[in-house]
Amino acid sequence: MGRSKRSLTNPLPREASAGSSAGLSHQRSVSTVTERPPQLPEIDLEPLDFAVLREKRASVATNPDTNNYGLDMFDVRLSYNAARRSLIRDKDDMPDFSGLGEDDGIPAVPDLPADLRTLHSSKMKEVLGMDPGEETEVERDGSYTPDSGDLKQQADEAEPEYIHGWKLWAVMTAITLACFLYLLDVSILVTAIPKITSDFHSLTDIGWYGATYNLASAALQPLSGKFYTYFHAKWTFLAFFLVFELGNLLCGIATSSTMIIIGRTVAGAGASGLTNGSFAIVTACAPMEKRPQLMGILIGVCQMGLVAGPLIGGALTEFTSWRWCFYINLPVGAITIVAFLVTNIPDKRKYVQSPGKLTLKKMDMLGFLLFAPAAVMILLALEFGGNRYAWSSPTIIGLFVGGAVEVVLFLLWERRAGMTAMIPLPIIGKRQVWTACVASMFMFSTMLGAGYYLPVYFQTVRGMSPLHSGISMLPAIVTQLVVTVVCGGMVQRVGYYLPFMVASAIIIAIANGLLSTWTPHTHTLTWAGFQVLLGIGRGMAFQMPVIAIQAHTPPALASVATATMVLFQTFFGSVFLAIVNTLFNTKLKQELDSRLPEIGADKIINAGAADIGSVVPADKIAQVLESYSLGVNEVFYAIAAICVCMFIFSWGTGWTDIRKKPDQKKGDV
Repeated sequence: MGRSKRSLTNPLPREASAGSSAGLSHQRSVSTVTERPPQLPEIDLEPLDFAVLREKRASVATNPDTNNYGLDMFDVRLSYNAARRSLIRDKDDMPDFSGLGEDDGIPAVPDLPADLRTLHSSKMKEVLGMDPGEETEVERDGSYTPDSGDLKQQADEAEPEYIHGWKLWAVMTAITLACFLYLLDVSILVTAIPKITSDFHSLTDIGWYGATYNLASAALQPLSGKFYTYFHAKWTFLAFFLVFELGNLLCGIATSSTMIIIGRTVAGAGASGLTNGSFAIVTACAPMEKRPQLMGILIGVCQMGLVAGPLIGGALTEFTSWRWCFYINLPVGAITIVAFLVTNIPDKRKYVQSPGKLTLKKMDMLGFLLFAPAAVMILLALEFGGNRYAWSSPTIIGLFVGGAVEVVLFLLWERRAGMTAMIPLPIIGKRQVWTACVASMFMFSTMLGAGYYLPVYFQTVRGMSPLHSGISMLPAIVTQLVVTVVCGGMVQRVGYYLPFMVASAIIIAIANGLLSTWTPHTHTLTWAGFQVLLGIGRGMAFQMPVIAIQAHTPPALASVATATMVLFQTFFGSVFLAIVNTLFNTKLKQELDSRLPEIGADKIINAGAADIGSVVPADKIAQVLESYSLGVNEVFYAIAAICVCMFIFSWGTGWTDIRKKPDQKKGDV
């Protein structure tokens, strides 16, 4: 009401300030300081407590080892950082920057913005009536720069110590193996499920083996980003990985179908933090210009887990036991754990010192409690819609409506929570970030759609075994791996990721258009060549959205932004699979009913690919295979269509040269 703004330059009463500053020369200019002042201790102010600030200022003033420069810059940095962290609760409590100068006997800071709009803070934007997505001068310029001396000090302190040589490749091996196992776990059960359901007489539980894994992973995805924000990436990643391993151990020793479902849920919870954790670790270990190639290697090798899953699962089930589909994670996972323990992952972000300091508000547990039910309801509707229940059934409609209501409540809460939200909307709302997330989800869906329906073509239409089918998909996978690494190196040289994203969308669209021409009699060189083109398109840009997000996100929030991107991929991937599954089944039934009305589509489909001959005469089987081929072609049409969306949104990710050293420094957590 009647309160006046407190001055940033002199929060002490003038007489107290003079007394505590005795013996210090306040007239010394900042530019005359030749030695960098000692690093000052951090203090935690929630909210900004000027009494504590006065005590700290007095302590600094009486310290003979701290010169006047350190005293003044401490006040500036402390108040500015507090404002950035949205700790100022009231407009009247804002520090007054306009009085900063030599009128209080304090050296002027020439480059300090006088306008409060330059403060990088969602709370400041709210108080000043700014739109959350509106860029401030700080955001446009990249950093707050008080003066050249202080800028040099902050740069020295913020300069990360990256690792090289065998240490870097040990870490890369560890995270690549972990993510490989994560994707392997998604597809390895495809060939093992028949044996599992036979042993436990649990045919009705088939849907839950995959659903619980995806539900747990998606529900915990945003929260995992908060863990990487507040805890060290190395130990957080290991914690998630150990939970993932525990889930697979439970599945391996399962004595009932229920125990497998529980184990899959635990494994999915652990898997929720592996992908974005890998990106966080690469960020900590390598500079921006080297990340495209490293992430290309990471993503390219991990993608092979999706293809290797049916191969490994089929071989283990046939020659050993289905339990080894889960046990295989344990010895391979041990390599990951050892590689982590023998290396140190540098990370200069400031973390909480103990769990006791990690408040519920910082983790946004209310946001999690709103988001998790929404994720579960929507994914359950997508999992069972058109399968166990009709899309028009009250169960599916109720799940969608309940999920939509929860999503609305979640978004309203996240908007209120601001920068402390589980998904901070001011960050995700930046054009370069949200368009990268959207482009990434379309890219991921192209891979997911092809990954599910290429085996349908090879195994059903061409009559291949699961092993032979996996081998037939290698042209796309191997090409993608090679091109991913090559394009990562090219981005490292040219500095721009946007051309690769745009070209990728065009090439993937063309490749899927060519795949839609496949028939039961397509020549081997033809289907292999089209897959090579598909691999080129996917390899050019799969890691680029991650690079775009990191180039436009404060380092302290990069983990949360990356987790949001993975969430986009998971959710839309599930939606897209439901869409193409409907397209495939609709086209298949139409073709079978028109070609073989005397038998009926349902009877043929229920017989399964292996037993078509038991319900269809030998002279009619070719028509069944043609129907399946046309159904798969519908999927390729849909993939080509979403490539148009990927092309459009890719342009919003920004024309940014990642070779330039960003001015933005790592912020406090």
